[in-house]
Amino acid sequence: MGKDLIIGGASGYTWDQLKYWVNSIQLSGFAGDVVLVATNITKETIEKLTSKGVILELYGNKDADGNFTAHTNGAPHVERFFYIWNYIRQN
Repeated sequence: MGKDLIIGGASGYTWDQLKYWVNSIQLSGFAGDVVLVATNITKETIEKLTSKGVILELYGNKDADGNFTAHTNGAPHVERFFYIWNYIRQN
């Protein structure tokens, strides 16, 4: 039997905004994988999320500092579906 999965999408959020989502999942006792499909996210936020066990599926352009920015002017609330599908397909 496969593992349970919670998968979300984010664009432009900081750790201070995402910590409530992560902490809520951890406090619930959820034992499956937690994945976040994200763009427009800083290296600092990426590091904090991964330290909390969140698997990241990042998209966009990675700059020299390790930040990701969207590679199009598309709507991330629509684009996320492709990256969610791609993560599920690969895993």
